[in-house]
Amino acid sequence: MLQVITQYALAAGLLAAAKPADIALTAAIVAVIVISPVVVLVGGLMQRRRTQVLIDTSGQFEPALPVEGPVRRYHAPAGAVPPEVAALGEPTHVHAPQSIGQELNNLVGSLFGKPPAPPRSDKPTYLAFDDVLVAVHNSVYTVIPWDEIAEWRHPLGFGISSGERFIVGPDHTDYGILHDKLQRAIQEHVLPRALAAIEAGGELTFRPFRPLSTWDLGAAWISNPLNPDLLGPLTISARSISYLGQTLAWRDVGSLQLVQYERSGFTLYTALLIGRRGGFLSLWRINLNSVPNDSVLLVLLRRLVPKDVLVAVDSPRGKAAKWL
Repeated sequence: MLQVITQYALAAGLLAAAKPADIALTAAIVAVIVISPVVVLVGGLMQRRRTQVLIDTSGQFEPALPVEGPVRRYHAPAGAVPPEVAALGEPTHVHAPQSIGQELNNLVGSLFGKPPAPPRSDKPTYLAFDDVLVAVHNSVYTVIPWDEIAEWRHPLGFGISSGERFIVGPDHTDYGILHDKLQRAIQEHVLPRALAAIEAGGELTFRPFRPLSTWDLGAAWISNPLNPDLLGPLTISARSISYLGQTLAWRDVGSLQLVQYERSGFTLYTALLIGRRGGFLSLWRINLNSVPNDSVLLVLLRRLVPKDVLVAVDSPRGKAAKWL
C-alpha cells in the first residue's frame, strides 16, 4: 500500500513540475496511441462490407461471359431451375450460407413448430457436381467447370478464369468438403499451368484476393505487424522474386523460413520470411495464409530458391513447418 501511495506521489510531483506544453504533447501522444487502433478497426469493418460488394460478382451478368466460353450463366424466375442446370442431375453436395439469422430462425422453428421463411442471404448457394460447380444467387445460375477455378483464398472465396470472384466461407454448410474440392482443383489444374509458365520464361503474380484500401493496409499492420497479410503483388519468375517495390534475384536470397504459429494445439497461421543474402533481418514477412493459391507459391519457392536456404526455423512463438 505504501508503495502505491509513493508511486502516486511521485507521479503527481512530476506532473506538477512539467511544463504545460510537455503535458499537452504527452496527452496528444497517448490519445493518438489509444484512438488510432479504434479508428482503423471501425474503418476496416466498414470497408469490409464495401469490399464484399466489390468482389462478389456472383448473380450478375457483368463482366460479360464469352458466348462460347466454358463458364455459362443462366437466368430463371425465382423458384425455377434452368433446364441446362436440371440436366446435370442431383448435386453431390449443396453448400448454402447459414447466417446467424438463419440459425436463430431454425432454433425458433424447432421450439414452436414450422419456422418462418429464412431471411434472404447476400451470399451464393453452391451446387457441387462431379464436373462443375454451380453458383446460385438472385435466380442466376453460373455453371463453372472445376478446371476454370483460377484462385482459392480460404476463407474468403475463389476466383475463376473470367476474372469473377465468388464469396464462400465457413458459414456455408459442409464447408470443409467444398474447401477440399477447391484446393484439389488448384492442385490439379492451376499448379501445372503455373509450372509450365515458369519453365517457358514467364512470370506469376500473386495478388491480394480483394482490393485493399488504406483502412485494410492499416488493419493488416495493426493486427499482425510482424507478419502482415499480403499487401500487394508478389511476382515470381525463373530469375527473381519481387514484392513491395523491391526485386531479389534467386541467387541473392539468403534465407527462407516457414514458421507455423499455434495456440492450444491449433494452427493460427503460417508465416513466410524471406531474407537477403548477407542481411541480418528478413527483407519480407508475410502471413502465408493470406496469399491466394498459397500451396502453388510453396511449390514454386521450393523449386526456385537456392537449396541451401530452404529451411524452416523454430520461433519462440511458433514451431517450424515442414516444406511439402
